[in-house]
Amino acid sequence: MIQKVILCLMASWILISCGTEESSDPSDSSSSDSDTDTDTDSDTDTDTDSDTDTDSDTDTDTDTDTDTDTDTDTDTDTDTDTDTDSDSDACQYDCVAHCVSWGGEVMDGTCDDGMRCCDGYTAPDADTDTDTDTDSDTDTDTDTDTDTDTDTDTDTDTGPICELPSNLRWTDHGGPLAQPKNGWVSLKDFSTTGYNGQIIVYSTYYGSDYWSQMMVFDDWASMGSAAQNDLPFRAVAPTLTYFAPKDIWVLAYQWCGDQDFCYRTSKDPTDPNSWSGEQSLLTEDIVTQDGAQYGVIDQEVICDDTDCYLFYNGDNDHVYRASMPIDQFPGLFSGSQDILQNRAYFEAVQVYTIKGTGKYLMMIENNETPRSFSYLLADDLGGSWTHMGEFASRNNASNLNNWTQDISHGDLFRENPDQTHTIDPCNLQLLYQGRSPSDSPSDYNLRAYRPGLLTLDR
Repeated sequence: MIQKVILCLMASWILISCGTEESSDPSDSSSSDSDTDTDTDSDTDTDTDSDTDTDSDTDTDTDTDTDTDTDTDTDTDTDTDTDTDSDSDACQYDCVAHCVSWGGEVMDGTCDDGMRCCDGYTAPDADTDTDTDTDSDTDTDTDTDTDTDTDTDTDTDTGPICELPSNLRWTDHGGPLAQPKNGWVSLKDFSTTGYNGQIIVYSTYYGSDYWSQMMVFDDWASMGSAAQNDLPFRAVAPTLTYFAPKDIWVLAYQWCGDQDFCYRTSKDPTDPNSWSGEQSLLTEDIVTQDGAQYGVIDQEVICDDTDCYLFYNGDNDHVYRASMPIDQFPGLFSGSQDILQNRAYFEAVQVYTIKGTGKYLMMIENNETPRSFSYLLADDLGGSWTHMGEFASRNNASNLNNWTQDISHGDLFRENPDQTHTIDPCNLQLLYQGRSPSDSPSDYNLRAYRPGLLTLDR
């Protein structure tokens, strides 16, 4: 018995000891696991990417952004008050009819309109006022925002720019371009310009006196067959200019009555009958003191951006100049100055803008036999002029074929007819007056001048 007890106690002690060491979970009393996992991963990734991109792009864009914001606020307040007062006498109602419907008695009282009121009838208020107030407020706000982004790429091809050669050489057409109309002795004193793809020429002619004509043709080869149209007024030594600021043509000329120089205007230089009435261009006389026998002669008008200038001669070896603000032209010049003196400076002064160079050219007919031209250059129409030497003569012209020795009063052809008188040395042509060497009458007026053409050699 005692042994049984001792065995049971020992068994109990063994069970308790095992349960304490192995697990506290009574459902798992016989398992003992020991797992040791050691994982060592050494991954070394070295990515070295060296990308060098060098892009040099230079884009030059000229963007012109024009933002136009137009805010239009229109507030329209319309208040209409209508007061209507309506005074109605109660007796205008048919009281008798009401009495009948009510079964009441007709009262003895009489209304203004002769109707009777009823006993027991309560008349409405005799005065009825109706006030109608109408307020109409109309606020209209219109905001118009117009954003215009204009990207303008402008390629301006002005063509090549040519300097005027220091050693000028010309080639002549080889003979006269046209003959005067029957009865006319000569064609002379030329002014020429382009217009609508054609060539216009104004000039003097001599018949029994000095008068003027104009012609229009397609090219120099057709000048000989072009109609020679009389002007209906006397305009000796005419100079033709398109004045762009006022969109008018101006014809200046000499020997116009008691005036020194005159002018007329037109919208159509091809119509000899379109010219306006005569206006004075210059009335002062400063040439007499310098020994001018015939007074002022051979006017030339040219403008820059701010002023217009009048250049002229006096057949006395002098050149004169007057000016006015461009917004006053055409008009009466004054304040003439004597700007040049040279024995060779005789007449037929012409002044031009040389394309693309910022310079101006003046050519003047020399007082010699045979006739020829000198030229001068300037940086400013109102500034000083530098004598350069011979411009056009028989000495520097080829192909004359002896049809003339004179290179006399003429004009450099201007493709652009405007007031700048711009010429292009890349394509320079001089329309001038020439005559046969055997044509030498003692009377200057009877010299048979004809149109000739020189082209500058390049």
